[in-house]
Amino acid sequence: MADTLLLQLVSPERRLVEEQVTEVQVPALDGFIGVLPGHAPLLSELKPGGVLSYHADGQEKVIAVYGGFVEVLPQRGTRVARIDLADCRQAMFIRRALEAEAMRTIVPRADAALLAALDRNLREQGAALGSDHGGRFHELDLELHELLLDFLGYERVRHAVEAARASLDRARLFMCTPTRQLSTFAEHQAIFAALKRRDPLAAVQAMESHLDAVMNELVDFAGRNPDAVAQPAGETAAA
Repeated sequence: MADTLLLQLVSPERRLVEEQVTEVQVPALDGFIGVLPGHAPLLSELKPGGVLSYHADGQEKVIAVYGGFVEVLPQRGTRVARIDLADCRQAMFIRRALEAEAMRTIVPRADAALLAALDRNLREQGAALGSDHGGRFHELDLELHELLLDFLGYERVRHAVEAARASLDRARLFMCTPTRQLSTFAEHQAIFAALKRRDPLAAVQAMESHLDAVMNELVDFAGRNPDAVAQPAGETAAA
């Protein structure tokens, strides 16, 4: 295991710190998190007004933080940064364009095996509502989209969607509320219902509505938490 990890402290304007460190103490909402080299992947919200400390070159250094997130990446280190709303918009634009259009091709070809797999997934989603802080529900959410893309069979499309979805992973931390889970479940049911009816247009619209709803909720979150989400210059969350 390496003796150090790379700490990056990033603001919307610039990178404030980039340093090899031996330990980081992160002020998360639920208390301090100690991060050492080899720490498991982690994503957590920072406590506004907290103090982050780290050890480098035998010295302890401290810096005040005013919201944002800490992300521990395997083989890369620890990064403290705000969610980039412009990046999320672009990622969701890609997902909407590809996944909605995919439904136009999937619906006429959908077979009994796909319908059975989606039905099973939705039944498990219903059972997972409100449990495990959204962890199991999120797994099933991802699985539903993967079932559709796997059935489509276009590898380049699947990889593009996965890359776009990865850009939204940090924002997903705030998409696991009970209210969002219920909405997502209902939106997934609408997609499945259109698929069963063999209605490509309705399936496209249902997928677009689902992804639009997630993006709109993130924009609303940005408006309520300006310290946690970096927005393009001159743009407001309601724009």
